[in-house]
Amino acid sequence: MYKKLYVFLCITAFFCLSLTDRSYGAAFVYVSNSGDGTVSVIDSLSATVIDTINVGNGPIGVAVSKGGDSVYVANSTDNTVSVIETINNTVTNTVTVGNSPWGVAVAQDGDFVYVTNQTDGTVSVISTADYSVSETIGVGDNPVGIAVTPEGDLVYVANNGSATVSVISTDDYSEDEIEVGDNPVGVTVTSDGSAVYVTMSDEDSVYLISTDDNSVAGSITVGDWPWGVAVDYELDYTYVANYEEDTVSKINNSDSSVSDTIDAGNGPWGVAVTNDGQLLYVVNYLSHTVSRIDLSDNGIITIQVGNFPAAIGNFIGGEPPVAPSDLEAKTKSHERIDLSWTDNSSDEYGFRLERKRGSSGTYRRLATLEPNVTSYSDEGLDYYRTYYYRIVAYNDAANSDYSNEDSATTEDYDTECFIAISNFGSPFESNINTNHGIRSILGIFYFIPLVLAFFCLTCVGLVIVVRRLKSITTTT
Repeated sequence: MYKKLYVFLCITAFFCLSLTDRSYGAAFVYVSNSGDGTVSVIDSLSATVIDTINVGNGPIGVAVSKGGDSVYVANSTDNTVSVIETINNTVTNTVTVGNSPWGVAVAQDGDFVYVTNQTDGTVSVISTADYSVSETIGVGDNPVGIAVTPEGDLVYVANNGSATVSVISTDDYSEDEIEVGDNPVGVTVTSDGSAVYVTMSDEDSVYLISTDDNSVAGSITVGDWPWGVAVDYELDYTYVANYEEDTVSKINNSDSSVSDTIDAGNGPWGVAVTNDGQLLYVVNYLSHTVSRIDLSDNGIITIQVGNFPAAIGNFIGGEPPVAPSDLEAKTKSHERIDLSWTDNSSDEYGFRLERKRGSSGTYRRLATLEPNVTSYSDEGLDYYRTYYYRIVAYNDAANSDYSNEDSATTEDYDTECFIAISNFGSPFESNINTNHGIRSILGIFYFIPLVLAFFCLTCVGLVIVVRRLKSITTTT
């Protein structure tokens, strides 16, 4: 009897856990060890090294594809890039690039990989269709850090030797340069593509570049000898590794201030944050370790890796959730649009909803939602305005693909008007302006009788008052 009860309780417990379990071990950290030509693979959940992969000599820059299926490693001594297939953690391709490759970044769609060649002053463009170099672009002197915008239209390169940042258009591979401070090293782009952060090692600062006009919008003082830099897409912070100070500066992006200074290991080089904004990984070059920092309390777990770890770039990845679908936007009033969608994943940590005004607007984060949520009400909107929406699911490794895009137009505020507007779109369209013009003209005719009636009543009142005054005067 007791054995049966024990088995029943175990099955029940397993069933209950299966209902609530989420795959929190989705993220993996890929750390290049420049001293021994390897990459250490860290499981984010257990904070342990689960694999070591042999690559080329002097590996530095690391980039993980959006889907988490490929990792690209720049081997500075071999003049190559190793392509790692993450399903079995093996090198499947080796691509020869320029001299002393240092930084590496991969486009969101995964079609192209961009590599800075430090000695050549160039950027190699690798096509992932056949893993060949399809283009070589001249940039500034001693290019090191590199990043791609979320839309994949621009590539930013820190030219350490010429105190500039190159801006490469991926449409035609044309290149412009922005003058910055001394010795730029690390580069990262915000999730909405509106800003670029660049570390200036000699100035102990981070420069903020606006992508609207590619101008320097300001600078932020951080610790000694800032090196790697990473943006937290969820909570809107930027983290900077201060190599000489053994710390990480935490920048609040909303006001460009350093809100915290976090202890790290010896010689912090590269930094990366998990996609849910909960864990920060710091690569410590001199202590041959990685610091796993819980950002809720800055608690640290130290993980031993290979010799002189030098990972810089987006070195965290894993399998993203399945994308939501069937996004539908419905107008509810002159200031409210209701949204609904289908949740197709079981391992999401939540959803990120984005919105833009008009077809030519720019998408911005509207809300971060809990897992399993499938609806949202967008309120406080402008009346008679068209809004576009899209949504992604996310976990600690990556975002899913975007859902379909849908739009809706809020109602006109003047709902009692007897002209029904059947056009949906921008309120600045000519046909809608025509309807508003007709309404204005007809509105004038609508008020003429009221004005005349008011005038007549006023005259009658004046006549009555005058007659009453005359009557009083005659009597007197």
